[in-house]
Amino acid sequence: MRQLSTREPSLRPEELLEMVTINPATALGEHHRLGRIAPGYAADLIAIPASGVGDHLLQGIVEFDGTMPWVMVAGENSTC
Repeated sequence: MRQLSTREPSLRPEELLEMVTINPATALGEHHRLGRIAPGYAADLIAIPASGVGDHLLQGIVEFDGTMPWVMVAGENSTC
């Protein structure tokens, strides 16, 4: 996301986030269980340290460059 954001500055942070969450789930035909944080969806998550609100928060997520401090796969904590 960070590299694409640099190459394509016209892309908004929420568009970039959708490109790695909602869009792949839809392409796989799994939009009903993947790509969102919601009841009934698969619990594969990562935690990214970021601060701010709105676009500032999303930009922090897009620009993150570090080790994931927390990962959940299939609803279970996992090592990074």
